Amino acid sequence: MRKLIAILSVLAVLGMSKASQAVDITLEDKTVNAGTTVAVKVSWTSTTPLNFLSTEFILTAVGSATAGEVTFTNTPGTPAAGDPAFGAPAFAPINDSTYVFFGNSSDFINAPTSNPASVTSTNWDYDTYIIADSTNNSADVSPTSPNNLWTILNLTISNLANGKYQITLGSSDYNNTILGTGAPLTSSDIAGGLITVNVAPVPEPSTIAMGAIASGAILILARRRKQTVG
Repeated sequence: MRKLIAILSVLAVLGMSKASQAVDITLEDKTVNAGTTVAVKVSWTSTTPLNFLSTEFILTAVGSATAGEVTFTNTPGTPAAGDPAFGAPAFAPINDSTYVFFGNSSDFINAPTSNPASVTSTNWDYDTYIIADSTNNSADVSPTSPNNLWTILNLTISNLANGKYQITLGSSDYNNTILGTGAPLTSSDIAGGLITVNVAPVPEPSTIAMGAIASGAILILARRRKQTVG
């Protein structure tokens, strides 16, 4: 009987643990106009301790939206394909005090100038973004807001990208020393990440007219100055 109670107690604890991990990663939802760029912050929102975190983000078109019109983009301050030692941009969030492994990142401690984050990329300019990092001393950290920034996803949005696009998780997992093992992350472990793209606003005729008048005035002034100098 005691053995049965012990087993049930363990199962209950594991069940509570799983429930607390229902949402491990949270992304911002963004509403933007077509033809723009947008930055989406990603946070580790579970209190589950971890010493390693790897995530694969995937962009998918929703409904009538066209795949490929919103893509991950390589801009300064984000992970880059290639070796940062040879001029590729550094991973800016790792130097942010809210980063989950701030001050205890394996790559940040070992080689802050040449390889500030262990990042790989697949089809970088299309639909997949992969990032992985761990604590330098292998100890667990228990991220709590605001110290839970994981990464910042930069997206390029084309002029044709009207509709909705969802950021989901691919092959992702975390590890911690307390449990001695890790756990996979799936789409049920992610919240947010819905990118709503609206048609780019068309300038009002009056705005276009004012712009034309201003441009004409500038040209006239330029000609007068040139004649005066001559």
